[in-house]
Amino acid sequence: MKMLSPSEITPFQLFFIIIQTQIGVNILSLAYTVSDEAGWNGWMAIPLGGLFTAIIMIVIWAVYKRQRSSLFEMAPYLIGKVPGAFLNTLYTLFFLVIAAVALVLYAEVITKWIFHHTPVWAVLLIMVIKAVYLVQKDVQVMAQFYVIISGALIILIAAICVGLFDVNINYIRPFGQNLDLPSLYHGMKSSILAIVGFELVLIFFALTKGTMKQKLKASLAANLFVTVLYTISAVIPMMFFSPKEIEIVPEPVVYMLKAYSTPVFERIDLVFLAIWIVFVLTSYSTYVFLASKGVTTLFPAIKYKTAVLVVALLSYLLALIPRNQLFIDMVTEWAGNISFLFIAGFPIFLYIFSLLRKRRPV
Repeated sequence: MKMLSPSEITPFQLFFIIIQTQIGVNILSLAYTVSDEAGWNGWMAIPLGGLFTAIIMIVIWAVYKRQRSSLFEMAPYLIGKVPGAFLNTLYTLFFLVIAAVALVLYAEVITKWIFHHTPVWAVLLIMVIKAVYLVQKDVQVMAQFYVIISGALIILIAAICVGLFDVNINYIRPFGQNLDLPSLYHGMKSSILAIVGFELVLIFFALTKGTMKQKLKASLAANLFVTVLYTISAVIPMMFFSPKEIEIVPEPVVYMLKAYSTPVFERIDLVFLAIWIVFVLTSYSTYVFLASKGVTTLFPAIKYKTAVLVVALLSYLLALIPRNQLFIDMVTEWAGNISFLFIAGFPIFLYIFSLLRKRRPV
């Protein structure tokens, strides 16, 4: 069997990288968000959001199948050198902004539930240092870490399912009655933003060693796993809290777990958050990696490790700007709105151009 180079991963590792990137901050608040948007029918929006992301993944795969290169390499070929460089710049900035937003939301949760009196700059600095150490290694090391740490998913899922002991299914019944399509659309939009991370295949398909079918199956399987997990993480809290109660709990999963204790763990919610921190780390690290690849593509003279430091520092400084809840909500809403352009708009745009151009030589 041919050995992989340090810059290559297997489809199996791609599966876990996608999962680790998609599972992030939003798993804590998705039940609150979709319930606010679409009432007790809100959970139905999550599978629809997962279906949308699967379709976009197939579109990205179709572009890659014709070009056999990553976004940063194919863009100049498909749309021209200058427009391609401009698009690569936009994507690099997008990955940087999403990394910063992840830090902002992480700090908001962690200072609220665990480190009440610890300065935000210190909380974020620890996260950034860990991410830099991880991302400065080659992608194979990152992938191996992601695979190993994915074992924690078992504990994460088990913790969420603890709420099944006290659920009331009537809180989400009757299913589909008084279904408001506009509200369901907004709920689906929120669920898509929660599953953001799948766009990494724009870069990672080219780093994955395997057949085209293997890459597609790995990415779709990962997206299906995350969609099911997010649906569970929304449905259980929505059956645990009444419709009126869930309106006032922004992190329903954590509030739900706070109600339980065991002889071993008095605060299950803190155990859950300790594991959740690892998933925030991997999600943030992936975006630092993607933005760093963009920097080295735009500025070939800059070494990769230097780019990682620059991206991590910029994301850290950007994350320190928000100072009140109103500003945080405004920034996250703005980031969410522009995300659709990068996760769906531009990939569809590139697909159309790929049909007009000849297949790139492999």
